[in-house]
Amino acid sequence: MYNSNISINADGYLVATTEYKGLVAFYLKRNNVYVEKKWYELNNKYVFKEKFSSGVFGVKFFFKNDEGIITTYETKLYLYNPEDISLKAIGDTVLEKGSTIYNSNISLNADGYLVATTEYKGLVAFYLKRNNSNVEKKWYGLNNQYVFKEKFKNGVFSVKFFFKDNNGRVSTYETDMYLYNSKDMSLERMKAVTLKEGKDYKISYYNRESNITFITFNGTNTTKNTMPFALSLAMSNGWNLVSVAQDNDTQYQGLSLDDFYEAVSQVIVNKEVYAYGASLGGYCALYFGGCINATIIAASPKNSAHSSIRMAKFKGLTFNHDCFSTIPITSKKVYIVYDPTIKSDSTFITKYISLAYPSPNVLTIEHGTHMVLQTMLKAGVLKLYVKSIVNNTYGTDVSKYIVAKCRHSQGKDEEVLNILQESISSQLKTYS
Repeated sequence: MYNSNISINADGYLVATTEYKGLVAFYLKRNNVYVEKKWYELNNKYVFKEKFSSGVFGVKFFFKNDEGIITTYETKLYLYNPEDISLKAIGDTVLEKGSTIYNSNISLNADGYLVATTEYKGLVAFYLKRNNSNVEKKWYGLNNQYVFKEKFKNGVFSVKFFFKDNNGRVSTYETDMYLYNSKDMSLERMKAVTLKEGKDYKISYYNRESNITFITFNGTNTTKNTMPFALSLAMSNGWNLVSVAQDNDTQYQGLSLDDFYEAVSQVIVNKEVYAYGASLGGYCALYFGGCINATIIAASPKNSAHSSIRMAKFKGLTFNHDCFSTIPITSKKVYIVYDPTIKSDSTFITKYISLAYPSPNVLTIEHGTHMVLQTMLKAGVLKLYVKSIVNNTYGTDVSKYIVAKCRHSQGKDEEVLNILQESISSQLKTYS
């Protein structure tokens, strides 16, 4: 995503700045209403004329390329305080008059260790996150630089800074996500462009200039700011990624097929497209994947807000999605992996998903649980499953190997032996 931010100048006026080199428009929002607009021009900086008053503000950037395609980015919301002419990022740190958010960044030192640095002069804590999980924490101290001890592995990283002032108030800042490459010990910033955002969803695009584009869907218990599903997988393989996120357990009911298509169609022209997700994300891969004619990979697909299996917490949620019997379906292959011993998963697939896709390519992993991808990851075969589909090498031998590895990781070696015997049964008969 083009580096775009807001600050307050010495006169107390809001300044919007972007690194994008092209046509840019700037919209200022107060209390969710546009109050000032600057139409497209080549200037990448704009000082808003709107006289500030108390309220909640944000700025939306519009970027137009040479082909007329428009992408957007909207800042966080800020609370304006007229008494000291400052902006407070809601849930974040403070923009003082004449300054911006504390300059904080990460880098690699000569030994290949991650270094977090900030200009903040006060108590600072540092949290290192890998694939959206905290893996190392440095508690508050006056040192504004910290070298993490975590041994790096391939994956997506970010650092969260915690700033504590003299009154004990804490503000935070989290860096962009970075991809670590162990081969050359480098960090690559993972910047996303927002393709479309609604009240309950956000669609972001990570462009890796690849012929392959994965469109992934986050699961339940996530927000618009949760790390994208399969981000590390896509980035480490150099694939483009479109991340579709829902917010606050709205189960994607605020996202229509038309809005989805409008958002993603501009970035998948002449691309090899895959729709991928697990659980709620797997349901969405199947529901939305047809309208873009994607190859679909769905793990334990289920939407717990659906009337057939509705959980109590979704009782008040209006289910807006169409029936699977009426949605557009893909002409490409459809892959579904799940645990057949989970009755609710099996029922949802056979009675509901089958209305659109009666004959998918099914891989069943008994006792793999609803979190079957975690079982495959633990067994070391998740990447094999996805990449064999992408490389068009997935077949009976690969599926048997995956099942055998999963059963072995579960301590079911007798079943592994049965799988191997079945695989070479014809040869065994020859020598018996």
